[in-house]
Amino acid sequence: MESLAEMAEPLVLERARQGYERAFQELRHRYERKVYGRLRVRVENDMDADDLMQRTWLEVWRRMSDYDPVRGEFIAFVFFWAGIFLKRYYTEKQTPQARVLLFSQLGRQYNAEEESEIETELARFSPESLADIRAALETRTPGEE
Repeated sequence: MESLAEMAEPLVLERARQGYERAFQELRHRYERKVYGRLRVRVENDMDADDLMQRTWLEVWRRMSDYDPVRGEFIAFVFFWAGIFLKRYYTEKQTPQARVLLFSQLGRQYNAEEESEIETELARFSPESLADIRAALETRTPGEE
């Protein structure tokens, strides 16, 4: 019998969707470096990245039955949940750097036709926070994240 590590991804995904924990652990093993890398460059320290990793993978496990391969790749499903926890992290931290990162993430996530959604997200911030965001964005150099 073929081991999970040797199985094609669609088979491992199907088993994980059926609640087979070992299959889910194999998926996590396959993708954890990519997910950690994406989280680590967006947070202040390793401990926060580790915490976000745990939250992300726990939520992905809880939602495995919701994953639909027809709608997209598994890694996109994982990155979606990582993004949700990053937004919460930025909101909780409320540091100028975190607010700038949130603002830049929102700018990439939404196109010009969805400006009302950006406005809805930004409405959660106080006027003082938005002023801090604008000031920080004005002092950034091109390409800085």
